[in-house]
Amino acid sequence: MARARNIKPGFFTNDELADCSPLARLLFAGLWLHCDREGRIEDRPKKIKAEILPYDNCDADELLGDLEAHGFIIRYSHGERRYIQVTNFGKHQNPHIKESASEIPAPNMHSTSTVQAPEVPALAGLNPSSLNLNPESLTTTTDASAPAAGGGDVPTGSDDFAPPAAAPLPARQDLPAPTSPAGAICVALRPLGVGATTMNPIVIGWAERGVAVDVLIESVRIAREHKADGSIPPQYLAPIVERLLNPPERRTGPRAAGPTSQKFNFAHVDRSADVAAMQAGLAARGVTAADLDDDSPL
Repeated sequence: MARARNIKPGFFTNDELADCSPLARLLFAGLWLHCDREGRIEDRPKKIKAEILPYDNCDADELLGDLEAHGFIIRYSHGERRYIQVTNFGKHQNPHIKESASEIPAPNMHSTSTVQAPEVPALAGLNPSSLNLNPESLTTTTDASAPAAGGGDVPTGSDDFAPPAAAPLPARQDLPAPTSPAGAICVALRPLGVGATTMNPIVIGWAERGVAVDVLIESVRIAREHKADGSIPPQYLAPIVERLLNPPERRTGPRAAGPTSQKFNFAHVDRSADVAAMQAGLAARGVTAADLDDDSPL
């Protein structure tokens, strides 16, 4: 899967890259898009050409060899599979933090066979006979049973051929203790994914109030129930910490009656005129108070 990568102005002015053919330069930039986050890709020239140079009549294997000859890529094999490593990929690219880790083994010149051994520039073009090297002086042996240069057999139990002892491990270096309460809070919260700094006013407020680290850790646990991924800012934890420090009081009895709303309180309204008008209307229709109290069906 192709990915977005960076291309810098120096790509166009690199005099070493200029020695490669134009299609090789274009292929080099295209390799970045298909490499993993470590700058590695399978060495499959036909597939690479189909993905990067589908409309050009060219030999991708030769172009890759051109890039390798100039030191821009390393072609190597691991077992029966062949791979490509873009040199200095991590120096010029900044892969996305969520990009998957590389599944391709890194090139190892000691245990991995390369497709083409790079030529050493310092020895290129030199005549071996002009080096005046004594072939016998270049012969070495690692067999402990071989005779020494001075003659005679070497004892089997000689300490001279014992493997070197492992180098001692460096002394354990503990992290320095935080110099401030705010620093202690940051040290406790950062491993939990909280972006806390000693200059954050909320962190400073927690430190000044003496908020226990256990309370802050509990607030992170509660926050992770709603925000499982990503960094948590202190602003997100602030209301949770306040609820933990000042839990709301629970009612043990019925709710107390609140003040009467004046919007629906008509006790202060004089309704005597309305009552007199209602009674006059009833009298005009021949209805008396006794009729209103009669429960007999109509």
